Amino acid sequence: MSVIFFLHDKKPSTVLEVFEKFKEHVELHFYSKGYMIKAVRMDGGSEYQATLKGFLVEKGIRSNRTTHHSPESNGISERLNRTLLDMARTMLFGANLPSKLWTEAVSTAVYFKNRLPHSSLHGDITPHGMWFGIKPSLSHLRVFGCVAHTHIPEECRKRYGDGKVSHHSVHTYFIGYDKSDTIYKIWHPSSNSIVRARNIIFDETLYYQEEGDLNQSTLLTKPPEPQDSAISGIPGAPPAPLISIEPPQYLPEPPSPAISPMVPTGPTHWPIPPPPVTESRHSTPSPTQGPTIQQVVSSYSLRSKGFPRNAEALLSHVGEHSIPDNYHDVKRSLIVISG
Repeated sequence: MSVIFFLHDKKPSTVLEVFEKFKEHVELHFYSKGYMIKAVRMDGGSEYQATLKGFLVEKGIRSNRTTHHSPESNGISERLNRTLLDMARTMLFGANLPSKLWTEAVSTAVYFKNRLPHSSLHGDITPHGMWFGIKPSLSHLRVFGCVAHTHIPEECRKRYGDGKVSHHSVHTYFIGYDKSDTIYKIWHPSSNSIVRARNIIFDETLYYQEEGDLNQSTLLTKPPEPQDSAISGIPGAPPAPLISIEPPQYLPEPPSPAISPMVPTGPTHWPIPPPPVTESRHSTPSPTQGPTIQQVVSSYSLRSKGFPRNAEALLSHVGEHSIPDNYHDVKRSLIVISG
């Protein structure tokens, strides 16, 4: 089981105060079993040797001091510090949170580590389960740094405005857990404050965006440095130009032109094509229909175009008879015109 305390300073009095709190917490937890702290391992720092060493002697606790510049002598604590810092750094970078929240990130890393299986424990037993005797719940875990919509109580809405039309939640970010599984720590960027809240709606797809990040439209990639050729006498390849990657532009498709279904646009719109026209060499009149008579009708427009009067009379005489279609019709109806 890992426990972490954050020191405001490295004064001997501050270190002694924190150790007294830790000793009281551990001995109270194992009071029924009668467990007590028997030994403490620490380095030769002045903040430990000034006051903490005398307190340990007074309480009958054995102190093991490591040599100077040998962190491997206290390997368990040193490895734990590196593991927690790696986890905190990853969570801060992944959530795009500022570095000033590193203490909350480290606390969350400790919270996760106590609920993960350990190599020194058999099976799926976790340090939290070994310490408290129960299996920890993981249903309340959330993505570190995600958006948290915190509910505003009705009393606060009435105090600062009209409670009926004002916002019922505030936009915050999740940064850690409290001692209870139903209480979370949230961060207000506007006021730079950390509060505890219970009624929260999480959006694990959105993270913190600094001012100006949302307005950045292009991404610039750093060109690689020029490399020397492996063969002497041949110059190396020139550096690649700076590449500007712009986000894709999605343009709306133009609407298709509306065509009225009632108005045909061509012969292909008719449902039934017209029947084909067949021509015969010899024309035979239909039994139900008489022979077609084609007439030439003269008009006054011929005279206006310079036609002589005898031509107009000729056209009028011809128009009284039918125009033959072939040679046999001409012989049957021979017309003799005298000039």
